[in-house]
Amino acid sequence: MAAVADISPDFADMTIAWATGHILTRPGLDLATHELILVAACATQGFALAQLVAHAEAALRGGATRQQILETILQLTFYAGGPAVSNALVALKDVLAEPQA
Repeated sequence: MAAVADISPDFADMTIAWATGHILTRPGLDLATHELILVAACATQGFALAQLVAHAEAALRGGATRQQILETILQLTFYAGGPAVSNALVALKDVLAEPQA
């Protein structure tokens, strides 16, 4: 969002306010599940790779595991297609890597 904020601070503010104020705070799903859904949506689009990484990182912060993120992506193979899944896995290589001690 920082890259867009330099170009249009209003767009960045509207996006953050709408997402955090209206979508991610809705009842019924915990934060990790909200973020896993967004991971799936970004991976399915195939071109939202920066957003995919951001939502995968947010999913981890929200309590999701690396395995849950990986399984979320793998579940898309039939519906999103192999290329979209492959691109998502490559984009998430660093996020999915086990942290170094």
